[in-house]
Amino acid sequence: MALQRGDVSARALDRYSRAWRRRWGRNMEVAFQVSRRLSEYDDATWDRRVALLRRLTPAQLAQGLQTNFTLGWALGLFARNPDLWRFAASRALRGLWRPGPL
Repeated sequence: MALQRGDVSARALDRYSRAWRRRWGRNMEVAFQVSRRLSEYDDATWDRRVALLRRLTPAQLAQGLQTNFTLGWALGLFARNPDLWRFAASRALRGLWRPGPL
């Protein structure tokens, strides 16, 4: 954007940065939090999480790995796996008591 216009001023780059964060920031933050949690897993936890992943369709897994988290994607997961609501709710409630960085 800024480079194509030949404007690499701080103001132009700031506009680009804000636009990028609006588009990708939420997904990047979710991906970071997922990565941080995965790094803490022990073997038993990995086994339980892999069992959950096996319930996803290949398309759902691919979309999740791309951090392309949309409402339609989430609804599809829960429609196919209603018991994932319990897992998601427990994680959401845990996050209320142990909030991560903003």
